[in-house]
Amino acid sequence: MFLLALTSNIISIIIAYLIIQYLFYKNIEMHDFIYYFNVHGLLCFSILLFYIASFFENDVIIIKIIINLLFILFYLKVFDTAKIKYNERFRSMILSFGFNRKTYFISFLSKRFVKPITEAFFFGTGIYYFFDNIFKSKNDLSIINVILPALLFFLAASVKILRKETFTEN
Repeated sequence: MFLLALTSNIISIIIAYLIIQYLFYKNIEMHDFIYYFNVHGLLCFSILLFYIASFFENDVIIIKIIINLLFILFYLKVFDTAKIKYNERFRSMILSFGFNRKTYFISFLSKRFVKPITEAFFFGTGIYYFFDNIFKSKNDLSIINVILPALLFFLAASVKILRKETFTEN
């Protein structure tokens, strides 16, 4: 179960990174509907999808694909928010040093994605694992199925705190 949550989130992050990289290279803005897929939107839609998936005995591949698309949209929103934040601050300064869009993205902007996406990864993995176990196990919920997501949420919170400390120092 945990490996499924881990691999699903890793694949979703990689796909979201490639999409945001393509959109940045082509200078295409994200649509406004992507902002519905913040933490609250992720929780809302994932509860509904995992609840629907719990009615089926076997894993339904279509629902798993929709859940992965939901996580891709969540990670796209995280990438886009970080891109907007750093783009507004540093774009003109960095591009004045002779960088083009590709080298600016690779050498500067992609490094700024590490902390927000790490926080989102721990949170997304915890959500995926927790909801998958809650809706699959019905009545027999073991302690490890509660402690592991709690640990992932704690790691996400500590990355968030670490992120705020580094911004207040500068």
